[in-house]
Amino acid sequence: MRAADEWSTLQNALSAASPACAGDDRFIRDGTARAEAFKLAPLCRSCPVLAECAAYAGKVGPYRLAGFWAGRWRGAAHPDDEPQEPPQRSAALTAAQVAHIAQLRSDGLSLAAIAGQLGISQTTVARRLRQLAHTATVARP
Repeated sequence: MRAADEWSTLQNALSAASPACAGDDRFIRDGTARAEAFKLAPLCRSCPVLAECAAYAGKVGPYRLAGFWAGRWRGAAHPDDEPQEPPQRSAALTAAQVAHIAQLRSDGLSLAAIAGQLGISQTTVARRLRQLAHTATVARP
């Protein structure tokens, strides 16, 4: 889907459910401090429109969307960020987490929605799905 289609899907979901972020300027304020942003993430995890929000945020380029979307900061850089070393990779996903990714994908969720729901990058989701597909191909007799 295109970003415009994802936006329409998000708007439809918002008309059916009211997320915790509705009317809360902390989610869209340019100067939201990192400490404040950490308080916002738990609100997103229980959001009834998380998948739609993540799908839209994943389709829009990082320089066209700013603020706190689908459980994480979006935009060029967080206002508290200073130039620093590239982030280290997080701990490897467990087999159960990888199986959960595969299940969510088979349920029809987009990479962006899965990433938003699990709090990982779309790249990680795609990489794990490719590894599963490769393992399944190699395991065939």
